[in-house]
Amino acid sequence: LIKNFIFECMTRKPILILFLYCLILASPFATKGQTIVEQKVGKDISSNFPHYEWLHKDPQGGFILSIGKEETNSLGFYLDEELIPTHHHVDDDDVQFMEDLFICKLDDNFSLQKSFVIDNAEVGRDVYCGQDYVLYSMSIAETQANRDSFPILLNGIDTISREDHVGTGVVVVLNKDLQLMKYFFPSTGELGQVAVDGQMAYLELRIPDGDPYIIVNATDTVFNQRYSLPPYSYGLQTVVLCKYNLLTNQIEWLLRIGNVGFEELIEMHVDEEHNLVILGSTNSTYFFFH
Repeated sequence: LIKNFIFECMTRKPILILFLYCLILASPFATKGQTIVEQKVGKDISSNFPHYEWLHKDPQGGFILSIGKEETNSLGFYLDEELIPTHHHVDDDDVQFMEDLFICKLDDNFSLQKSFVIDNAEVGRDVYCGQDYVLYSMSIAETQANRDSFPILLNGIDTISREDHVGTGVVVVLNKDLQLMKYFFPSTGELGQVAVDGQMAYLELRIPDGDPYIIVNATDTVFNQRYSLPPYSYGLQTVVLCKYNLLTNQIEWLLRIGNVGFEELIEMHVDEEHNLVILGSTNSTYFFFH
């Protein structure tokens, strides 16, 4: 048995070497990233542990850490020994499913440099840091009517109204010092992954099942994939890629991904050659990129 095992390893040496090489590359990053997050969020003053975290390498050095807390009535969040305070506390028990979001800029030693707090937020979708901007995307869900009286608060100064924006998403644009530049609602559809390269933002827009279309930037109508029969039925969730100019607030291009099925982007980033790289899933029988 041992001789056979050695023979198999020798005959499959290139595959084995490639597997071990990938394992060596992946393991330290995953272990280190998880350890950093666990160390940084281990002293939450709330009884509920944050339910998601994102840790991204900052192109200018250090890291961008994003943390969401389910409770909006706490004083804030401890990052090591330093308190990042919230600005508006909701004590109404009827207002549920809201949360506080903390975007933190860390140095190479994982010490806090700056922070940005979004109070009374909802579902965080993605955070991405480029050379010039940090983008944060979140959805505004339709759950309880009385939540309109609690606007989303950006760092204790600016507010985002929920009225007329329920069921859509909002992109918050920060500079490298985590100062608010602007926010905008890219479409009437849902919002997912985001990426940024220079002044260009890449957005994942979604046409939910049953919706015939979405309107992007109040100018372009993108129709859902439709079943052949009956004519009033529409396809499942359709992904639409959007390239958006942050300076001019104009759409550069739109691409619809998939056919009649459920499409979803899991990851999106810009590589060193400024190509947009996406990872996703589909259950379409025939997959079309355009």
